[in-house]
Amino acid sequence: MTQRSPLGSEVVLCAMSMVPIGFRDLADAAASAGFDAITVVGSVYHRGRTRDGLSDADMRALLADRGLVVTDVESAGCWLSAPDTAPERWRPRSSDEEMIRVAEALGARTLVATHFGSPTTAEEAAGAFGRLCDMAAGAGLQVSLEFPAMATIRDVATAWEVVRLADRPNGGILVDVWHHRRSTNDDAALAAVPAERITSIQLADGAVDPVGSLEEDVLVRGLPGEGDFGMVELVRSLARAGVSAPVGIETWDEELLRQGPTAAAARLAESLRSVLSAATAA
Repeated sequence: MTQRSPLGSEVVLCAMSMVPIGFRDLADAAASAGFDAITVVGSVYHRGRTRDGLSDADMRALLADRGLVVTDVESAGCWLSAPDTAPERWRPRSSDEEMIRVAEALGARTLVATHFGSPTTAEEAAGAFGRLCDMAAGAGLQVSLEFPAMATIRDVATAWEVVRLADRPNGGILVDVWHHRRSTNDDAALAAVPAERITSIQLADGAVDPVGSLEEDVLVRGLPGEGDFGMVELVRSLARAGVSAPVGIETWDEELLRQGPTAAAARLAESLRSVLSAATAA
């Protein structure tokens, strides 16, 4: 596993909080708000190439000029089954090989893996995840398995079982608090994951009960600390357990986005730092 910053010392603007947005606008907004890093999804990368006219070298230079790095590239989704087995909304648009190439080109640390499709056993998933880890290792990447609440692997206990069985040194878990709360919400299972295997954390808040279906509720993810998810307590428990990982914010707030990228990023940074400050206070 690569060396990671202590919990709370590296704050990350997740691209999904700002979509639709291009690469240059995302980097500019993140830098203006004082973020240390960004995540990149495939659509943001491709807008950078086509709309912004940026080469891979241009993107790396743009990041360096703004003092930013890319933590995670999201996401590889073909590693367990063919893309056309996934529901249309969640169907991967790029191959795993392409996502690895993008992550390597941007100097990212982590490739995020998700899977939407037919149920499978933990053993089968572990074999496929191990192969993805081996592919990513050739590009110097770690692989972080995310467990979206509406996905095939949809809770932290199952995700950790897959990663444990795969037994790859560059394999870990991405903890998205919204998905954790909307799946089994099992904090004991989360605590059972070794701290060094939690490679990324993403924060968003919500109400006790979902607003409609999970597919609807994921579009109203709120600012950390402004909902009912016990955000400060959960982050504090991760810090006390010795988790050392970048912490990002991944919300969906259309009203906030209408204020423009700079204002939105500033508000997101304020919210994220408020939770981290409260959670890590002595």
